[in-house]
Amino acid sequence: MGAGNERHERAAGEPSAPTDGPSRGPGGRAWGAGCGVVIAVAALLAGCASSPQPTGRSQVDAVATIIEQDYYKTVSRPTLLSGCLAALDSSSAAPAQTPRSPGTMEDVAAALSRAGGGHLQAAIDRCLHGMVGTLEHRSAEYISREESAERRQRHAALGLELAIADEGARVVSVVEDGPAGRASLRPGALLLQVDGLALKDRPLRDVYRLLRGEVGSSTKLELRDDDSAPARSLTLVRQVVTATDGLLVNWAAPGIALVRIPRFGAADPGRLATRLGTLLGASAESLEGIVLDLRGNTGGLLDASVATAAAFLPPGVRVVSTVGRRAEHAEHHIIGADAGPPGARALARLPATVRTAPMVVMVSRTTASGGEVVAAALQDHRRAKVLGWPTAGLGLVQTVQPLAGGAVLQLATSSMWRPNGAPLQGLGVTPDVSSAHGLDQHPRFGPASRTDPMLAEALRLVKAAVR
Repeated sequence: MGAGNERHERAAGEPSAPTDGPSRGPGGRAWGAGCGVVIAVAALLAGCASSPQPTGRSQVDAVATIIEQDYYKTVSRPTLLSGCLAALDSSSAAPAQTPRSPGTMEDVAAALSRAGGGHLQAAIDRCLHGMVGTLEHRSAEYISREESAERRQRHAALGLELAIADEGARVVSVVEDGPAGRASLRPGALLLQVDGLALKDRPLRDVYRLLRGEVGSSTKLELRDDDSAPARSLTLVRQVVTATDGLLVNWAAPGIALVRIPRFGAADPGRLATRLGTLLGASAESLEGIVLDLRGNTGGLLDASVATAAAFLPPGVRVVSTVGRRAEHAEHHIIGADAGPPGARALARLPATVRTAPMVVMVSRTTASGGEVVAAALQDHRRAKVLGWPTAGLGLVQTVQPLAGGAVLQLATSSMWRPNGAPLQGLGVTPDVSSAHGLDQHPRFGPASRTDPMLAEALRLVKAAVR
């Protein structure tokens, strides 16, 4: 999570789950303005070590200023401050007087003063959570100092990454060796209750808190395996979960390679280059087709997803464009062998058959953000057929900015546009071939197509193209 002294950007949409770190990884490229801007932001909010702690009003004003200036679309300060006031009023034991001019800094200062010195920081945190809550769904998150420290700790958990859904929390990805994975809980499942507490309308950070606990403690979930399935109960025992990279490169059938990428991390382009090179060995000409599995891929790092596309597309083609209100947030990301994050050059040096063999990309409704970037680029350049279900439509890039006292603001600063000129935000990727099979189901281990109907369908498409 840590932002350090750099500007970190990621493809937005994936939650900051205990098993995932959403910030730009070490060695990756900082898209946009670079470190200078974030140093200025840090100075605005935190000051030097000898400076006094900013007042509540100044903290709220500074965050509102960042959102006004950097958010990917225009937002009004009165709207932001009204969200802050609503959060403070809803948590107050004694309802506040109706402000004469709703949505002003004077109203906010008065509301914070009623919190009292001992509860001021908690009130500021509530205020900023409310402010961010006025923005577009999943386009921003305020993480307080306590929440940030909590996420850095190794908690006992279940090994789930979640997203908010209408009735509860949707499972986006599962750590296979965690309690949920061993119980065969799959992406696409809908969590309804945790230990009898309903998850409907509950913030995602609160859902994660309910799921975490002491090592060896148990928790009872009420869930539906998919939207049409009946609700059932499942009791799991918490453990410390360590997420593996999850990248799978294997033969799905003679001559047809399967590449499964659950998420785009900083090291994944290099890992992909190494594993594809090892798989092909000295007989790259034996490669007849490729199946790229992006089901449940919630994104990750923008530069890593762009670099991954380099494995399958020729040099010089546009992968994605980012557009923001600031000029530095607008950029065309074009594949080239001479620049990019670690692993990009190695990917570009893979055998030419990797960029020409018939290809199918599998997607699901939880394929989001960076996963959508890769699928859209391969589809628009007619490099691959896309198989599956319409994707999530989460086409924003977030910048991770440090705030005073160790808090963090994750803010969408630009939107992503596919090579054909269409936005990813709200639209996603429509498959060339719809699948009649499960939304996100894939086998726990290995590429056995008999347990994965969508993979079997992808293999048929690739074999038909080979003929």
